Amino acid sequence: MRIGKALKEKWGQHKALAELFIGIAAAGILILAVLLIFFDRQFYRSSGLVWGLICAALGAWHMERTIISTYGQDEKNAIAIMRLGAVKRYLAALLVIGIGAYTEFYDPISAFAGIFTLKIAAYAAPWTHLLTEKVCGSDDVSAAAEDERHSADFFGYTEAERGQLDESLRKKNKNDQESIEKMRTDFSKYYEPINKNTGEL
Repeated sequence: MRIGKALKEKWGQHKALAELFIGIAAAGILILAVLLIFFDRQFYRSSGLVWGLICAALGAWHMERTIISTYGQDEKNAIAIMRLGAVKRYLAALLVIGIGAYTEFYDPISAFAGIFTLKIAAYAAPWTHLLTEKVCGSDDVSAAAEDERHSADFFGYTEAERGQLDESLRKKNKNDQESIEKMRTDFSKYYEPINKNTGEL
């Protein structure tokens, strides 16, 4: 149960990244099938694809970390951080392709195809999201409940619980006030004569 709950929390925290990984893997399988069916030198080409897929997956992870690092930054700094992150990813992609072209250990064109799966996964993200929602089920309700629990005040009350408590206190105060007024009315005949005779209650 704890493992399942931890996995659910991780899925909620990195859902977009996980969906990108799914898109990269699906596109990579399709490209691998094409390479194995229609091209020769299968190890040479498939190894290039594998390196490209690794680069794409690391690029997706780096993209998420870059976006997270912009939180709390002003617009100018956020744009600068995003641009620097994009430059780093492009340089890494060029390095992977360049190593393949220079060493001929793997196919640089296949490596480029593997790297390009990140772009394919990004465009296919809306469909991947719909698929994961159908397979895994929507977790919006539990996420909303979790957010509400995190928004509890110092005494452990959520905003809704605090509202209910305040309303019950208002009703209780109103009932108490009505009871006090009734008691004053009921006992007025006893202490009014005393007031008239002694000037005291």
